[in-house]
Amino acid sequence: MKERRLSFLFFLVMFVIGTDTFLVSPLLPTLTQYYGISTSLSGFIVSAYAVGYMISALLIGPISDRHDRKRILIIGLMVFTLATAGCGLANTFAMMLVARFVAGVAAATAGPQI
Repeated sequence: MKERRLSFLFFLVMFVIGTDTFLVSPLLPTLTQYYGISTSLSGFIVSAYAVGYMISALLIGPISDRHDRKRILIIGLMVFTLATAGCGLANTFAMMLVARFVAGVAAATAGPQI
């Protein structure tokens, strides 16, 4: 029974991270208007997340091999939650980029642990 709960929890974590990864794309027209930026510039909102994920994924794997995976996963999920909340509270385009980058960094901590 414990294995089933863990499997469900891991599925849920990956589902939430996957949803967050692609959720912003349909919102780009709204975000473009909200921040008063060009359509091409709004693509950086998606790119910031991807770059953060890419950089972190390269580093987190070896780090998690040397340290407690559970702790890294929990810290990563807490940072991911705060960064995602920061995206919702971002008043400026720069704040949104930073929050998306941090969310990408934190999201990459889950993959190697699961």
